[in-house]
Amino acid sequence: MIEPVTGSHHLPAHPVAVLGIGNVLLGDDAVGPAVVAMLAAGYRVPPAVLLLDVGTPGIDLADYLAGLHTAILVDSVRLEAPPGTRCRLDKAQLIGPAGGGKGLRRAGHDPALRDTLLALELCGLAPAEVIFIGVVPGSTATHLGMSDAVRAAARLAAGDVAAELRRLGLEVRQRPTSLPPDLWWEREPSPPGNPSLRALPHRGVHHRAP
Repeated sequence: MIEPVTGSHHLPAHPVAVLGIGNVLLGDDAVGPAVVAMLAAGYRVPPAVLLLDVGTPGIDLADYLAGLHTAILVDSVRLEAPPGTRCRLDKAQLIGPAGGGKGLRRAGHDPALRDTLLALELCGLAPAEVIFIGVVPGSTATHLGMSDAVRAAARLAAGDVAAELRRLGLEVRQRPTSLPPDLWWEREPSPPGNPSLRALPHRGVHHRAP
């Protein structure tokens, strides 16, 4: 089930959140929201874990992170590696010197992520643990739909997130039969005269499969 986010984004009642970041209009940049949808479709996650597609929130990301104990962020990552390559970073790596000199742009939407974490640290509101799961994109030109390599990597990244949740002591079980992931942007109707690009509203959505 997917529910639109309304009112304040601050969600302290959830000690753990999985946030998918990305612009679904830009091809493989949709990988963050796709991973969250695939996680909800393929695994049973406890109610204490919030699964949320946040789009491209910029500095408003603070509203989603403040007060959490643990945040798992999923986004595209700029890395000299083939499309579909996955990586994992912790909070120290995210807020430290860019990429440790390895040519890594940690997230497709830096500097908002790093700046947000630093600001929350100063206010004492940062999550105790932040895990970043990144996927190297292929094309991020304006079009809908991910490349085959990144779509396959998104499924594996959903498993990576499930493993992180289990490491935290949470009971996460794989569904015997996966549900179809709710990639809502791929089913929106096309505007007249432009079948290749649908007019999509910006919206954050909760993912909570039954």
